[in-house]
Amino acid sequence: MPQRTIQEARQHLDGLAEVMSPKALSPFQAEFDGAQTAAVDMATRHMDTTFAAVAALSDRVDDQVRDVRTGYARLIDEGQAGRITAREFNERFTKLRQQQRDAERRATEAARTAERLEAVELDPEGWADSLYQRFPLTRPHFSF
Repeated sequence: MPQRTIQEARQHLDGLAEVMSPKALSPFQAEFDGAQTAAVDMATRHMDTTFAAVAALSDRVDDQVRDVRTGYARLIDEGQAGRITAREFNERFTKLRQQQRDAERRATEAARTAERLEAVELDPEGWADSLYQRFPLTRPHFSF
């Protein structure tokens, strides 16, 4: 039984449709429909799992940004009031700036992952086929 991507199976099935009767083609169509459904289900599971990870990452970024914003406000207040030395101000400012960069990096990562999720949502079969291309042994088996 040959292993094919969904696109390859669709093309092969279209070729068979030209030479076979609808009744003879019916079992092959059912087989294709099952593989197509399995590919969409796989993409849906991937989206669900990845969405949960992106949501958790976004929540951490929100918390980190809030902490940085609060830290900057405290630092400014303490600096203006003269409660800290210039050295302490600079050390805390440097630390806050690093935390801000880290939050920006995480936000960028979350945005990129969300863009990849959108691509999967727009074309779940294409996403599954891209996996099948990279990992040929995962391709569905077809009797045609």
